[in-house]
Amino acid sequence: MGSPFSFAKNSILFLEYYVIIKATDIVKTAAPQLKHYNIILRLKTIRGDIGLKGSSRLIFLILLILVGCGGLETKTIPDFYEKNLGDISQITIFDGNTGYEKVVTDKSVIEDFLRNIEGIKFIPDENQEARDGFNYSITFFEGAKETFQFSLTKVGEHYYHTEPNSHPIVDDFYESLDRKGE
Repeated sequence: MGSPFSFAKNSILFLEYYVIIKATDIVKTAAPQLKHYNIILRLKTIRGDIGLKGSSRLIFLILLILVGCGGLETKTIPDFYEKNLGDISQITIFDGNTGYEKVVTDKSVIEDFLRNIEGIKFIPDENQEARDGFNYSITFFEGAKETFQFSLTKVGEHYYHTEPNSHPIVDDFYESLDRKGE
């Protein structure tokens, strides 16, 4: 059996590794677009050089910076879309409730739809747990190349609610189009 000092040291090391693992999970969830969470794992390998007290402070500081700077923010479609919206040549809208898909290639109809949705704010949901199903999935194309895909509540791996509510806007637009796949 080890000394009380040895037990305390091992308990602190276990706690430190647990905090590193949990912190990494938090950063992956809160800011997956940042790949810098690997810094936290690297700290584990240099812990001996920094010392336990310094290492704990450094881990906390890095976590604070990563989570604070890497949090999700409210965005609009032009913020998400990294290209020129004017270059979109096709929009496909898939109805998750019926399984039908509608394709739009008319440039004036595309521009009208983009004008209707470009001001919608996508506000990050507090709860980022995975969900099943969607009402509509919208895909943008430039030529034959798919350039962006999102649903009314999910962009990339993140969940959002919208202001104003995007469902009636997309639903009205979808219903105004001829169905493909019927």
